[in-house]
Amino acid sequence: AILDAIPISVVLKDRDRRYLMMNRATEKMFGVNAKDIIGQTVWPGRTAEQSEQAAERDVQAITTGHQMVYEENITGKDRDGRPIYWMTAKTAIKDDTGQITHIVSTSYDVTEQRRAAEAVRESEQLLQAVIDAVPGTISVKDRGFRYRMINRYMADLFGFEVTDVIGMTGWDSQAGEHATR
Repeated sequence: AILDAIPISVVLKDRDRRYLMMNRATEKMFGVNAKDIIGQTVWPGRTAEQSEQAAERDVQAITTGHQMVYEENITGKDRDGRPIYWMTAKTAIKDDTGQITHIVSTSYDVTEQRRAAEAVRESEQLLQAVIDAVPGTISVKDRGFRYRMINRYMADLFGFEVTDVIGMTGWDSQAGEHATR
């Protein structure tokens, strides 16, 4: 009952990678029924590549005993045909003697965060393209006076690559080198 109150996916497997338990959030998030998975070693509906990847991560958690955290796309697409992404942590569970007996996996949906980060990247690329089209110097600095953006015209004028200037506080006009980072 406690695990069913947790809003993230929680899955328990034995050392042989058989599913032993999953909470209701897992069923809801992945659109599965626990009865169809408990006792199995392969998640229904996964591609061969996804199943192989999951098996490799399980084995790695079992052999190293270290927690692994990674992003994955394991359930396909949303209603609009866009991928759904999950942040997953696999942790080996040890008994009193230190032997690994189980693996617990927790997952939560990071699709919206990933899409927001991609939208920011796209917006930055568009802004860079717009300022690069201006035939004059344009720069953007942060509160620490570090360059966050400059346009192509300014970079060409001073003989730098646009990306070389990002994070700099200024230029040493004598040597033609960046002043400080």
